[in-house]
Amino acid sequence: MMTIGGLVGSSVIAAETSVGLASPPAEYRLDDVRVLLTRHPGMRKAPIQQIELSGKGNATLKRDSTSVSFQYKTPQLLDLLNKLYSIRFFELPASYFVQRSIFLKDDGSIGTQIRRMMDAPSSSICFTVSTYEKCVSYGADGPHELRSIEQHLFSEAEYLTKSGVPAK
Repeated sequence: MMTIGGLVGSSVIAAETSVGLASPPAEYRLDDVRVLLTRHPGMRKAPIQQIELSGKGNATLKRDSTSVSFQYKTPQLLDLLNKLYSIRFFELPASYFVQRSIFLKDDGSIGTQIRRMMDAPSSSICFTVSTYEKCVSYGADGPHELRSIEQHLFSEAEYLTKSGVPAK
């Protein structure tokens, strides 16, 4: 576990906000959408896994150097986008790993600590359209809605790449 002490809360919050637009454009082309889901194994020897979905219907499932392409049709992508909007994905913090706490120093002053697990398994979901990008990183403990989306997408990708069945 890595601990960074003595940071001021306002500087930490600024470091977590998205660069550029605060929310996705009100209108955009489906062809410009890209969703990237990444699983990092942490200290385990498992490979990094990644799913990339494109608004053009192309998708890729990657495990380290292995890459398998499959079709991901418009209705499935629209369903995913609706789920992201319904859980207010674009309002979520960029990271769920940062834990803030305070401590009392020997001289009676209060110090601020920020702790982050660097070696724990983690996942991230990134949504990109045009010049806007929003990424959220999280661990095994949540948020539950993102974990659910992640599990569904990896199960669906496994099924579509193994069976050769095109997405509906």
